[in-house]
Amino acid sequence: MSHEVHVKFAGKIVMVGFGSIGQGVLPLILRHIGTSAERITIVTADEAGRSEAANYGVKFVNGALTRENYRKLLSTLTGYFSTHGFSHPDAVIHAQAQTFGLLQRQATFLAFNDCFTALGWIVILGVPFVFFIKKFRPAPGASETH
Repeated sequence: MSHEVHVKFAGKIVMVGFGSIGQGVLPLILRHIGTSAERITIVTADEAGRSEAANYGVKFVNGALTRENYRKLLSTLTGYFSTHGFSHPDAVIHAQAQTFGLLQRQATFLAFNDCFTALGWIVILGVPFVFFIKKFRPAPGASETH
């Protein structure tokens, strides 16, 4: 079954992160954007989705951003961009931008996790107080109107 290609894209695509949304979007990119699997690279912090990337023939790089490995990740991405049509200064800028995006996603996830952990504790600790709430009853002789 042939699918309509909506746009021809001659450039390279780097997907930073490959969670459920990335795994769902990858087949759509390959189906509806005029590019090939050889032009797509996935950089992610864990192994989730490696088999999905392999099924489509897409390069998969496992690279969590840490204090110890950010220079290596930057040089890997710079090398990738340099060998795929970018000048070295442009490759450095693109690698820094991709690394910043990865760092921003990790920080957002941690903040999201902290927020819901705090909300969970508030709910758990607040449940016993529900038993102390009494139903409001009007004063004797007062009419109940709205």
